[in-house]
Amino acid sequence: MKRSRPVAVALVALAAVLSACGSTPGVPIGIKEVSGDIVYADRTKPTAPPPVRGADPFPSFPGFLSPPAPRVALPTITTITTTPPTTARPRACPEDDPLAVPAEAPATIPGQPLPGAYRFRQSGSVTSAGRTTPLVAEIDHRVDRVRPEAVGAISFDVGITESGATTTTTYSVVRRGAQDGLYLAAIRTNDALGTSSFTPSSAVQLLPTPTVKGTRFSSAGTDPLGQVSIVINGTVTGKTRVNACGTPVDAWLVTVGPEPRTGAPSRIVGPQRNVTITGTYAVATQFGGLIVAQDLVLDGTEGGGPVTIKRQDRINATRPGP
Repeated sequence: MKRSRPVAVALVALAAVLSACGSTPGVPIGIKEVSGDIVYADRTKPTAPPPVRGADPFPSFPGFLSPPAPRVALPTITTITTTPPTTARPRACPEDDPLAVPAEAPATIPGQPLPGAYRFRQSGSVTSAGRTTPLVAEIDHRVDRVRPEAVGAISFDVGITESGATTTTTYSVVRRGAQDGLYLAAIRTNDALGTSSFTPSSAVQLLPTPTVKGTRFSSAGTDPLGQVSIVINGTVTGKTRVNACGTPVDAWLVTVGPEPRTGAPSRIVGPQRNVTITGTYAVATQFGGLIVAQDLVLDGTEGGGPVTIKRQDRINATRPGP
C-alpha cells in the first residue's frame, strides 16, 4: 500500500505522543514477534478497524475555495489559532455609491497583485463529524511571493489561517498567447497534525483569458503522490460588482458546477474523499487575478464521514492593510 508523506507525519506525531507516556525495554520486539505469529503462522488478515472520523491526514481541498475541514488533533497537541473569536456574522460595511464607476476588469490579466494582507468579511459554516462550526467573521488573505516563472507567466501565493490550520494556495497567471488565464498551481496546509500538499502535474484553470461572457471551460489536475484530483467545470457568467466596504470592484464572475453537456460534477476526489463543488467566485483581473469574492458549497464525504462547507466572502479593500 502506497503511503504519502502526510501519513508518515501523522504517524510520527502519534508515536511521539505514545513515547511521552513512557515505555519499557523490549516492548517493540514483543510487538514484532506477535505480529509475525499472526501474519505468517495464522495467515489470516485481521479485520481493519473503521477509519476514525476527522483523523484523515489529508485536509479538504482546494484552499482557494475554502479552508480545510477541521481535523481531530491528538490529545496532547494544543491547537493555536490567530483568528478572532468565531462568529457567523461579519461586520456591516457601507454600501458603495451606485453612481460610482469602478476601474474596469479587463479581459486579460495585465499586471500582478500587490503583496500584503487583504481583509475579507465572510459567513458560512463547516459541518463535519456531526458538528457545525460557523466561520470567523473576518479573516486576512495574505498575498506574497509574487514572482516570475517561465517566460510569460508569474506566480503568487495567498495564505489564510483559520481554526489552527494555515492554507497557502499558489496561483499562476499565464500570458503566452495560448491557454492564457488564471490557474491553481498548488495548495499546502499546515496544522497541528502535520503538513499536506496538493501539487497537480498540470495546473487547474480557474479563468481563461481573454475573458468572454458565456465562455465554458473544464480543467482538471491530479497530484500523483496523494492521488487527489480537482475538476473544475466553469462558465464565465459575465461581469459582477463587488462591494469592498464602500468601494465598488469590477470583476469577472465564474459559475462552477456540473458540466452542462455530460452532467459531470466539479469535484475533489481521492482515496478518502468525494466532494462536489458548486457556486460562484469573482476574479478581479485589474488586480493581477485576485479572487475578490466567492459563494461556494463543498458537499460530500471526507475520511469516511459527511462534510459540508458553505462559504461566502467579500474583500474589504482594494489595497492591502498594514
